[in-house]
Amino acid sequence: MEKVSGDFFDLIPMPGDSLGVLVADVMGHGIPAALVTTMAKITFQEQCRRNTRLDEIFYHVNRELCDNVPGPEYLTAFLIRLEKDGTVHYANASHCNALVYRAATHSIEKWDTDGLFIGAIREKDMKYEFKTDKLEYGDKIILMTDGIIEHKNEDGEEFGMERIEEIILSNADKSPQEIQEAVLENFQKFKGESKNQDDLTFFVLERDPKWKDYMEKKDLVLDYLSWKQTSEALQVLQNLKDSGFEDPTLDLYFGKAWYLQENYPEAIRYLSKFHNTGQNHFEAALMLASAYYNQKEYSKAFDIAQDALNLNRNSAQANYLAGMSLLKMQKYEDAIHYLKKAVDLNPQDDNYLSALRKAERRNNR
Repeated sequence: MEKVSGDFFDLIPMPGDSLGVLVADVMGHGIPAALVTTMAKITFQEQCRRNTRLDEIFYHVNRELCDNVPGPEYLTAFLIRLEKDGTVHYANASHCNALVYRAATHSIEKWDTDGLFIGAIREKDMKYEFKTDKLEYGDKIILMTDGIIEHKNEDGEEFGMERIEEIILSNADKSPQEIQEAVLENFQKFKGESKNQDDLTFFVLERDPKWKDYMEKKDLVLDYLSWKQTSEALQVLQNLKDSGFEDPTLDLYFGKAWYLQENYPEAIRYLSKFHNTGQNHFEAALMLASAYYNQKEYSKAFDIAQDALNLNRNSAQANYLAGMSLLKMQKYEDAIHYLKKAVDLNPQDDNYLSALRKAERRNNR
């Protein structure tokens, strides 16, 4: 039976708008190893989507594999969780260390934590460790498997981690893709005619310095919007859009700027685009519902108000918008339900009470 296991990596959305990056190496051969690979991928995805504690993710994946895949097969793994502010959480389950290039000092750190390999030992008190650090702009994380580190050329010499570090330092000013290409080019020269002895996985992540300027401009947009300086906000937003970064929140900010200018068709165009990406954003849904209402598209206003209420049932504004949309559609009994809720949540608002009284009068005719 040929070896059908090997390396795998994955990018997994995690709670809090963070991103999980996983690299793993499955040890073993044949069908059992293939089962470990398949189940590990599925279980990592399930755990990462609902859990932020990397040590707990490793614990649950280990238990799942031990319970469901018999045999000596196991895997090593390195898992990181990236947050937008540069915070990085990382955990290692007997995998090779991650390398971290620090732009400020032109130096390399090694990241490691305590933790046994996954899938072979099921213990109640099995513990994994995670640590937290931060990437500054220009810093890079390098993840790999041991196939490239431990490869021996025809003279029996290992490629080695030290050689990889030297290549990274000599190419540190280049892009992640160029660094990866430099390492692989040197590896090909080193290995000569020798065959690959294992799978090879090597990739580079960078906190792009260009993102710093981008984020500063986004903060400026938020300031302009808070000051209701919408023309200035729209000008900076257009500049950000032209920069080429894919960022759905720009549609949200465009929509808010047009909404504040009472240009509801443009607000609807941008807010709908943002809303349709599946973003669970209460303020965006509320603005979109209000924009539809102001355009007298009451059915759409009610539907989007429902989306807002699914995110926050106790919003007086969302209940009021839903009720007013139904009132305009002459569905008085249903309107009363939502308007009563709005009044209960905010009895001090005269507009809510006035709308409720109006719906009740029309319902009694």
